[in-house]
Amino acid sequence: MTAKISVDRTACQRQGACAAHAPEIFSFDEAGELIFRSEIDAAETDVAEDAVFLCPTQAITLTQ
Repeated sequence: MTAKISVDRTACQRQGACAAHAPEIFSFDEAGELIFRSEIDAAETDVAEDAVFLCPTQAITLTQ
């Protein structure tokens, strides 16, 4: 089973809490823009849920 991640780019302030907590899912490119995997497997769901919780602007959505 996979889960889908989406990010509201207008709400995202690129503070980096998601990338610090889940670098295997979230990171930043050379221009400082957030990049992320839009689909994750079940084993990564817990860490992704934590990243959603840690986002200060609640810009990340996880759909299972």
